[in-house]
Amino acid sequence: MKLDKFKTMMNVRKRMTYFLRFQRMAGSANQVTIDEEVWKLVLPDQWSLSGEHEKAIREGLEIFAYDINSVENDRARKYFIIHYCYMRKKTMSECVEIAGTSSTSYHRYKQIAVLNFARIHQNGELEVYK
Repeated sequence: MKLDKFKTMMNVRKRMTYFLRFQRMAGSANQVTIDEEVWKLVLPDQWSLSGEHEKAIREGLEIFAYDINSVENDRARKYFIIHYCYMRKKTMSECVEIAGTSSTSYHRYKQIAVLNFARIHQNGELEVYK
């Protein structure tokens, strides 16, 4: 069996929409921030959530932050965060410019991070094999 990179990457892309939904549901007071020195996600010190989905939102954001921060390659993690968390509404050329690299390098390392995230997140449930 061989990893189907395209389908795996599509699964990650779809799953990251949940991260963005959790961010919106958490509200501005509970936003996950980005430490740009080490390119890791930082959870809020104090959660000020209310409502029936409080626990699910907090746990969801904690899982995503932990799994994204677990991407081992620093450069790959940086590009993953830029692409999926930091610059969601930006164009690809703007993401490449912020990353300070060539588009080829950006895509290569982003793919490394996406596949690494797929392996880590929820014990590899995002991976698809042929």
